[in-house]
Amino acid sequence: GRNEVCGGEALVRWVKAKKTIINPNVFIQKKKKNGFVEQLDFYMLEAVCKRIRKLLDEGRKVYPISVNQSRFLLHNPEYINNVERIMRRYNIPKGCIELELTETVFISERDKMIHILEELKNREIMISMDDFGSGFSSLNMLKDVPFDVLKIDREFFSEAVTSKSSTWILEKIVEMAEGLGIMVLCEGVETKEHVDILRSIGCRYAQGFYFSMPMDIEEFVERYVGKKE
Repeated sequence: GRNEVCGGEALVRWVKAKKTIINPNVFIQKKKKNGFVEQLDFYMLEAVCKRIRKLLDEGRKVYPISVNQSRFLLHNPEYINNVERIMRRYNIPKGCIELELTETVFISERDKMIHILEELKNREIMISMDDFGSGFSSLNMLKDVPFDVLKIDREFFSEAVTSKSSTWILEKIVEMAEGLGIMVLCEGVETKEHVDILRSIGCRYAQGFYFSMPMDIEEFVERYVGKKE
């Protein structure tokens, strides 16, 4: 019954002069061709690890933080080694970082992608699948890929709010995923009604504007991370 913080998601924003904030869907589209996305993903992972290390050194409580990983990155032959190198550099305990992928990474070279994710799991790195239900999500994906977390797409969830059949399907997805040992989180939760629906179908994790708008990392630390013990 209690609402508690259980993690966070690292989102990239470009803060220009005069505090103008530009969303990634604006600036990433222009930069896809020159390896910018891969560099950005590694930068984000390192920035989050660096901040987590500082919090741990201060004796503070740390929540798992999910960091988006693009399909461009997964095609880098040094991807797994680079991830592990960053985690080791900051001595990040397992469970503090969750690598977040969308189902589009499986559009091509599915077997190769599954192999990469299995290798990440062998190195005890958590993996989540973002936007589940937005595209060609299949039950085989849950069977074949070692996800720790399944994030239900906000559009799929919003349908469940107005449609009994969608609510029933969502309830079964939650039941099935948890039976496979996968945690389920719904995105796009914006109202008390949304929260009540999730409670009624047994989904225990959610993110969305009902709980918080995106905020600066220092505000997140100030508001949600425990003080020095």
